[in-house]
Amino acid sequence: NHMENVFKMSVFIYIWFIITTKLNVSWNIGIVLLLYIFLLYDYNYYKDIIIIQQSKIYKDEEKVKYIQNYNNFQYNYIIILLRITFILYYIQLHLIIQMMLMSM
Repeated sequence: NHMENVFKMSVFIYIWFIITTKLNVSWNIGIVLLLYIFLLYDYNYYKDIIIIQQSKIYKDEEKVKYIQNYNNFQYNYIIILLRITFILYYIQLHLIIQMMLMSM
């Protein structure tokens, strides 16, 4: 399971890197800011998970559910970030094509 997650993240990072190298610097800064926000939120969420796992108040089912919610959050945020990157790439590509057509 861990190797599968590592593989998925590697593929995501590779695709994301290829696309972001084609974007303007200002859009890359925006994407980096979104990543920073994700990391801050993720860090706080992870601290909560550690506290819940060590707590004896919560049942095992509740702990598993909370961890699954955390994993879903990470997956959804990564998918959203990848979609934003694709949209920005499409917009930039569209603008370049328009500029080329206007200069003809």
